Amino acid sequence: MFHNQCFVSVLVSIQVIIAIPDVVSQRQLKKIADPINQFAIEFQYALSKKNAGNTFCSPIGLQMALAMASVGAGDNTTSYDEIKTLLRFPNDTSEMLSDYSLLSDTLTSFNELKMAYRIYIDQKFTVKPEYLETTKKYFKSDAELVDFLNNADAAAAVINSWVEQQTNNKIKDLITEGALTSKTVMVLINAMHFNANWKYVFKKELTRKEKFYLDETKTVDVDMMHITNYYHFQNPENLKATVLELPYEGDEFSMIIVLPETRTGLADVQAQLTRKNYMDLMKIMRQLRNPDPVLVHVSLPKFKMDQTHDNLVDVLKELRVREIFSDNANFLEIDPNNAIKVSKIIQKVFVGVDEKGTEAADPTPSFAPELPSDFEFQVDHPFFCIIMKKISVKHSLILFFGEFTGN
Repeated sequence: MFHNQCFVSVLVSIQVIIAIPDVVSQRQLKKIADPINQFAIEFQYALSKKNAGNTFCSPIGLQMALAMASVGAGDNTTSYDEIKTLLRFPNDTSEMLSDYSLLSDTLTSFNELKMAYRIYIDQKFTVKPEYLETTKKYFKSDAELVDFLNNADAAAAVINSWVEQQTNNKIKDLITEGALTSKTVMVLINAMHFNANWKYVFKKELTRKEKFYLDETKTVDVDMMHITNYYHFQNPENLKATVLELPYEGDEFSMIIVLPETRTGLADVQAQLTRKNYMDLMKIMRQLRNPDPVLVHVSLPKFKMDQTHDNLVDVLKELRVREIFSDNANFLEIDPNNAIKVSKIIQKVFVGVDEKGTEAADPTPSFAPELPSDFEFQVDHPFFCIIMKKISVKHSLILFFGEFTGN
């Protein structure tokens, strides 16, 4: 009997522009925004304790993968209940599936965002057709049989090829040689690729080498971009940081930058933005858009991060999801013999921020006027960035969390 199952979430990310859905769907998205965002904050905080230096992650990508896994666990099992508690599912499973179906539709309905799920199953293994039907219906997933038992490396090559296609060749060699074995039963892949441009493009000729402080005295040279424009900008009460919203084309999507007041203040601000202070963060996001934009001179470093998070089992155990990784795992809705468990969860993220927004797209330039600014927003020390999808004036979905330390 085999007890190895690998759920893998792969994400290439930066930005996406998504249109506002219809009224009924918008109401449903508002309802699920809170649990999605609460998980995002919990996950980012737990991950940051496991990782030093620059970090970029997609909580919502992991959430989709866990939700798909939970369908195989079945109601009223510890395996299901632990995921349900963490992701704050409604009590009605059909309501949960409807929520995630809408979420999947919302995230995959536009050219700016490429998102795909696929399940890879060992050809020797029997999987309940009902599970495959459910994941295909609600998560837009399909399945492909591969030979893990006799040729795991060839199976890895098939997976890697598919991931490259889905992510415009940004993710390569996701599965390294030897990562899969003859005991691997099933691999769940979630591939996402976002690409959008700033609403106002940074002028390349203004980018220059400047100092970025790693602490009070130590510095590294970075390519610092500059722009002066009207942005939503504030200093929230009880948060020792300044917050700025950088919109993308279409104003449906934005990057929120949280810049600590001091060069070494990132850890303190991070401790404030935990689950306990979730409502404070959401209040900051809402209040950020209330006042009229002000004229701000923004200095922001260009950066790229290509990261693999391969310690997500430990992170989820800290977040009280444990049984699915043990021999007591219950995935009877996938395997009629109930002989599988989750052995590994991996998330790989590629992000690049430059003058245009992301990657090498060539947008129609929309430059800000050369005006004296009222405020300075100089991002020359460690900061957070949160990429959000606007679903209403007061509601947004957290899709990505970043922590740039310069290391």
